[in-house]
Amino acid sequence: MPRFFLYAALFLFFSFPLLAQEEETPPFTADSTTFIEQVWNYFDNYQGIDKPSRPQIRKITADFAEIWNLPSFTPNFKATTVATLNRMDAAGMRPIPHFEHFLATLSTFYRTTPDWDNFYQWNLALEASISTRNVRQFD
Repeated sequence: MPRFFLYAALFLFFSFPLLAQEEETPPFTADSTTFIEQVWNYFDNYQGIDKPSRPQIRKITADFAEIWNLPSFTPNFKATTVATLNRMDAAGMRPIPHFEHFLATLSTFYRTTPDWDNFYQWNLALEASISTRNVRQFD
């Protein structure tokens, strides 16, 4: 029995830094050239419930890429979008429906009101909701 506890303690000791290191790497970066690919990979590699199909992923990423690649979608918009997606991931939100709805809403918002101040205020309200970690309110 003491060996079991020794092995369990050693396992936890060596696996904890690996788990902690894994959590430190955000899935999204503000690198404009690879961001859409990062979103695609995030959706495609998801293994939980409501796993999106490839046609769904293609539509979601293509629709959002139109906004992301606009010259008027400034680095401020991009950095805020990336930070929000990383917070959503940390809160345990799922690609479908949470990320899909966020990206669709952001696209619609930007097409109708491409104003930084309005976007910033909208995003602050969203961030407050995300920080409560009540993911069910977004379903």
